[in-house]
Amino acid sequence: MAELLDSGEFVDAPDFERLIADCVVLYDADDPKTIDVRTAVAIDLNRRGRHEDAVGLLERSLADNKRVRGLDSRLTLEAREYLASVLLRLPDRVPDAVVVMGQALRDRERIIDLDDPVAIDLRYRLISHYVETDRDELAIPLLERVLDSAERVHGKDHPETVHAKKGLAALYRGTNRYASEIPLLAYDLVVCERELGLDHDDTIEARFQLAWSSWHSGHPEHALPMFEQVLAAHERLRGPGHDDTIPVRRILAHLYSATFEQFDKAADQCEHLLAHHERNDGPRHDDTLVVCNNLAHAYHQLNRIPVAIELHEHVLAIRMDTVGSDHPDTLLTLHNLAAIYEQVKQYDRWADAYDRILAVRNALPARTIR
Repeated sequence: MAELLDSGEFVDAPDFERLIADCVVLYDADDPKTIDVRTAVAIDLNRRGRHEDAVGLLERSLADNKRVRGLDSRLTLEAREYLASVLLRLPDRVPDAVVVMGQALRDRERIIDLDDPVAIDLRYRLISHYVETDRDELAIPLLERVLDSAERVHGKDHPETVHAKKGLAALYRGTNRYASEIPLLAYDLVVCERELGLDHDDTIEARFQLAWSSWHSGHPEHALPMFEQVLAAHERLRGPGHDDTIPVRRILAHLYSATFEQFDKAADQCEHLLAHHERNDGPRHDDTLVVCNNLAHAYHQLNRIPVAIELHEHVLAIRMDTVGSDHPDTLLTLHNLAAIYEQVKQYDRWADAYDRILAVRNALPARTIR
């Protein structure tokens, strides 16, 4: 047995428990060689698929390493890291694995270095777990540290750094931290423009993402010209009715109307959208009717009253036929029409529209009236 232990060729020994017992007799329970044998046996058990047996030995090895070699020993550090990796293989021990891994990361950062490759790998493992369990807020500070390390070690344009930036931007977006995302997206756009060109798909997508985050962080004035550039690129490269063009057109129509009150531009976008939906979805489809209503609103604001009334009445007729007189969309259209009738002093039509609205409300059960 002594020769076996001295050679280090004990991992494949057939009787692990006896091997450890003999090691304790030959050396001592606290002898480093005994601790190393127990660790090696645990590694072999894990390799053979006996993860629960391996965990018990690794927990003992970790405790012994801390006591004998100290908290700052590299072997103590590695024992903790290996224990975390084996715990991850046991579904009911994953929470324990995360705790052990977090401690291992803190120890490695303190003892070795913030930019140590193993520390970076531990961060990525924890990030993956937090994202998979919908705890993005815990993943974000870890990925921020990964990005800091990547920039220090590799530089701003290295693939590792770019990968970390994209991942962090996605986490910011997923937690509605759009303002935090903007510097990362702006840099990504600069890199795409420089390396890929203005018309590359990745460049166009980078500009769209930056526009989206600028809009949702409260800066529509920054977003608008970028959305316009994205639309122009899609129209030029893919065509005015392409599936990638339509969502951007819809966003611009909303911004022109609701935010900037540029109703002429809103009407232009709605006209394109209406033609698209009528052609692809049909005149009675809900998306078609929504655009038709938005176009009528833009025409109303542009004082193109007859065509606005015509569109609203068209929508109303279809709503009455498809969803009925008491549907919220039908009532909304009636309200829109009533407002126009009142503005142009067509009081008979205005009264008729409101009578129809009141009739629906009076027919509803009392508990549904607000």
